[in-house]
Amino acid sequence: MHYCKYRTFAATIQRVGCCFCLCASYSVCAGAEPAIAIVTTATSDYDFRGETQTGGEPAMQVTLDAVAEGSWHLGMFASNVNFGRQPVGGNPQLEISPVAELMREVGHETTVTLGALYYLYTVNGGAPYDFGELEVGVARSWFATTLFFTPAYDGRANGRRHSAQYWSTDFTVPPWRGLSLVAHLGYSWGPYWRAVGGAPAVDCSVGVSYSFHKFDLKLQQILRTSILQNPATGLVATSRTIISVSRSLSVH
Repeated sequence: MHYCKYRTFAATIQRVGCCFCLCASYSVCAGAEPAIAIVTTATSDYDFRGETQTGGEPAMQVTLDAVAEGSWHLGMFASNVNFGRQPVGGNPQLEISPVAELMREVGHETTVTLGALYYLYTVNGGAPYDFGELEVGVARSWFATTLFFTPAYDGRANGRRHSAQYWSTDFTVPPWRGLSLVAHLGYSWGPYWRAVGGAPAVDCSVGVSYSFHKFDLKLQQILRTSILQNPATGLVATSRTIISVSRSLSVH
């Protein structure tokens, strides 16, 4: 049993390492000088597109980013998770998510991004949760909008994988004395959401962020709604308040 768990975790690390080797090869060929940053975050709840990933419990997270402005971005995100024990997916405790993006400036303060992400879940199961995504986005000043597509979203619902889409729009009011206003609107749809007996879902949030020294304190109110097919027109809505604090460190 312990050997199987070790082998599963080792396979996860190998997949992440392979992804980053490919990304690193591109970065070397591109010849751009990256800015590297590490961000650690403590949050009262891990929210992902309006849904809790920790059962409403706190999370500790680490993000590693290497960015060549206007050229490319490589990143790695890790967080504890808690989905509860599932017959198919087990009870994974850790998420590891690498990302690779190409960026191109197409106008004044306007950047187009093409990228690929992967979500890996491990430690005590998690393989049925794994999925990859492609993204295309546009950002300009205080506004950003991104479309995500996965051909095979999480397969826990009925043992099968289905495609899904997610559209995200984010607004950030420029900081004033370290204080910023942030807002988010998201929309989930596609065959996966129909297969699990639901329908397109909308999530939104508003919050305030305060930066001091290299710390960021954020307070968010999150709302998610979906319309069920059974019973017809049944509306399900959840609302949560999340507090988080982050510490950033630049690596030269």
